[in-house]
Amino acid sequence: DINMEAASTGFNHVYEAEQGWAAFARLGYRFNPSWRVELEGGYRSGDIGTVRAPNGGAGGLCNLTPAAGPCYSPEGDIESATLMANVIYDFGFEYWGVRPFVGLGAGVNRVDTNTIGNLRDNRGATFTVDDTSTKFAAQAIAGLAWAVGDRANIDLTYRYLTGDMSFNSSAVGDARY
Repeated sequence: DINMEAASTGFNHVYEAEQGWAAFARLGYRFNPSWRVELEGGYRSGDIGTVRAPNGGAGGLCNLTPAAGPCYSPEGDIESATLMANVIYDFGFEYWGVRPFVGLGAGVNRVDTNTIGNLRDNRGATFTVDDTSTKFAAQAIAGLAWAVGDRANIDLTYRYLTGDMSFNSSAVGDARY
């Protein structure tokens, strides 16, 4: 989920992205059997599923009763390209073959947002976003590393990426809240 706040109105919304695909390339250096650093490039894609008020209440793009579901399903996607520097700690011993690890990363996240949808129950106003934002990002990492050689691993990794983004939007038609 991506939490958004409109700078002009202060309304909050949660953009729920559909599952997409992700790809990462990493190049690193191991200082000792437990510590390594790496430079990582990543790409994530996802279609926008729904947009809703964070507490299910009325306001902003949504016109909901407290028990209602999503306010609308726009067309569009959110794509993210990251460049991160990571510090990784590997548990266990090298001869295990498969080792768990944890890590932290910091870098930049370039987010491309492209969407169009109707405001407030399809009442004739159209909401449009076509913008890119590059900001600081951080991530927490956990996974398993499988040694396939003296200098190479194949990792199964979980990442929790966090950061800010901003984009300009426009509304055409009766966009009163």
